[in-house]
Amino acid sequence: MLDNKQNILTFLIEHRLFAPSVSAFATLLGYINRTKIYRLINNKIRKVETIDQIWNDTCKLFGISEEQLIEIAVITERAKWFYDLINKYQFDKQDTLWPEQILATFVDKNYTLLPIHFVNEVLPLLEDLKKENQEVFFGMLMLFYIKAKKLNPYTPSFKQVLSKLICHLNEYFHSLHPENNVAYTAVQALTENTLLDNTLPCLWKLIENPTLILQYYADPLFLNSALHLGTIFPEWGEISYWHASDTDFCKGQKVWMFMSRESDSIYHGSYIVQEFDIGKDNETFIPRKLFTILFWNKEDNEYDSIVQISNIISKESDSYQFSYGLYKYIESSQEIRISFDTENDNIYQLPHQLTRIRIGYPYNEKREKIWSYFIEKFDNKDARSIFAHNLCNLLNVEYLDDEYVIQDVSLTRKYYSLFIEKDNQQIVYRISLETYSFLKNLSVFEEVVVCKHDQQLCIEWPWLGYIIPVSEFECIKTDIHTT
Repeated sequence: MLDNKQNILTFLIEHRLFAPSVSAFATLLGYINRTKIYRLINNKIRKVETIDQIWNDTCKLFGISEEQLIEIAVITERAKWFYDLINKYQFDKQDTLWPEQILATFVDKNYTLLPIHFVNEVLPLLEDLKKENQEVFFGMLMLFYIKAKKLNPYTPSFKQVLSKLICHLNEYFHSLHPENNVAYTAVQALTENTLLDNTLPCLWKLIENPTLILQYYADPLFLNSALHLGTIFPEWGEISYWHASDTDFCKGQKVWMFMSRESDSIYHGSYIVQEFDIGKDNETFIPRKLFTILFWNKEDNEYDSIVQISNIISKESDSYQFSYGLYKYIESSQEIRISFDTENDNIYQLPHQLTRIRIGYPYNEKREKIWSYFIEKFDNKDARSIFAHNLCNLLNVEYLDDEYVIQDVSLTRKYYSLFIEKDNQQIVYRISLETYSFLKNLSVFEEVVVCKHDQQLCIEWPWLGYIIPVSEFECIKTDIHTT
């Protein structure tokens, strides 16, 4: 059936993927006369050019490629098939969360609650579909879920419906996977107001981003690949310092510390930024704002790339605020030029041109020599500890490296174990690899710390985004004998 553009468009219009009716779809595309769309679905169009125009206009309006438009049709077809199968095999629907439970079954690949005939007859087909195209597979599940929950995108409250859907599914899957903080935090960004305000109200947009939730929780590798959107500039190092271009080092001026690290955390590809004010004695730096900057990968040399600026989710702010501009990095002069549509988009009042302060660089220009001299002293003294303290305070995290000294890590076929020294005692914390799926993919070389999150003692893999309370580990203590 889905073998040509006309059939695909007709199928999507009839299933209300983009609009609640034929006339509404025509209006969305900007067609004054609705006859063209009616002729399309009634197979009355003879000119291929007319079908191509509707096809191209649809892709342009919804920001999708031709391949994606075909994929949406396949998702819709597969979702109808899957929904009918759920009814045919008489799934238990007494629990109000039965649609969520079906999603969790396929996210976690735990099929013990499925009807035995379904497992034998249908599951192999679903596994083949997932191997063939994961976007279609998870899109099918999400469209099934929306239909099962009777969610209607075509209401004046579309933004609230979408936001509530994302929040509900994120909380549901986080309750099943409390250790997966990286997925939980990444999904929260999908409810940011700017993003929701710019989402066209239609069934497809109710499917598109919520589908990411299933993929984030189902496959850490999918999330890791999604995090590689941003550019890391190797010459900047893990820590770099910046000042407004063409300004002198003096009281009241600002310095920005950029911190980055290659990792699979939610901060991969972005820079955590600490703003400082210079104090009156040239060696005092007063910490101000903390936020993140993400420089999107450059796709076209002809145009500047997008820069994304946002707050950090913390005990004080549990929702994201984003702004976007354009940036251009001039490598020869180590400068970044940033432009915004309006100054309201410049939410952290960044200068429109920043210059990197190269510590130890043999500058000829006196102004840059002075910047470099004082920033080097600050970097050698307090800069990093001030940054770490402020970030931990913002996140309500206390790292206990001195109190809990991790001496070794071991990984067997059954357990992940930490060997820790505390108060002249050797403590072994171990946890079964079956407890959480990510444990099986850990390396003994992965950075791990003991910390307190909201006063709860935890084991954290800070650059992976996973956190497990110590209470979930088996604890074995032995005395350390000194001679």
